[in-house]
Amino acid sequence: RRGHVTFALAGEVSAVFATLATRNSGNPPASMKKSKSSKGKEKKLQHKQRLAEIARSQAIVDEANKLVDPLQHFAAFQKFDRNGLQLTVECKRVSEMSREDLDWTFQLTKDNMQELFIVARDSDSPVGFVNFRYELGDDDTEICYCYEVQVEEVCRSKGLGKFLLQILELLCHR
Repeated sequence: RRGHVTFALAGEVSAVFATLATRNSGNPPASMKKSKSSKGKEKKLQHKQRLAEIARSQAIVDEANKLVDPLQHFAAFQKFDRNGLQLTVECKRVSEMSREDLDWTFQLTKDNMQELFIVARDSDSPVGFVNFRYELGDDDTEICYCYEVQVEEVCRSKGLGKFLLQILELLCHR
């Protein structure tokens, strides 16, 4: 409405003018801009906070890797007694496994890793893959099994694994 007057506190008035100036010019007024040194301090603080988050996460991973038996607190999950199966379940490091058990795990993996691979390459060298297959489930439901996702260390934490899984997800929806 024309001629309408609004009363505000001094701080609110300057904020209103700053908002109007920003709307009119597209840039905040000089009094509202952060100095380069305050931007630098803010970036340093954010970086320091990020490093602290990483250190906390790494400490959790380190503690988890120190566990002798990660299943020790989950007694209910150390047995499987369903559908005619009566099994024990254990968690072991590769160094603690018998040669026979280790050979069996790799053979079962090899037997199951059939059909299809999505492979990412850097020129001629493969740097990551997803191994999967399509199957019909016991209840006649279409299933896409993802067996493995592997990415070379130099390509990790760059989104490649997520990208490969997104491709697989697209294939599963077709």
